[in-house]
Amino acid sequence: HLERAIRVFLNPFKPHIRIEPNDPTDLYQLFDSFGHQIFIGHDISNEDFSELPPGLYFLNVTGTNRTMFRLLKI
Repeated sequence: HLERAIRVFLNPFKPHIRIEPNDPTDLYQLFDSFGHQIFIGHDISNEDFSELPPGLYFLNVTGTNRTMFRLLKI
């Protein structure tokens, strides 16, 4: 089967994290730099992260393939 390329933007992000393509079967897990889980779910694009403090975050995407992104919150 073919692997699909996942793009995350804007990075750095402010209130929202956009994913393309946004597959509703993918599982998104967002962690802070201490390893605390901030979010888990299937639709991260509609979440408002404006209350998160600035810093480094890690986004795990689990679906057809597993991918990890480093994101900066400003």
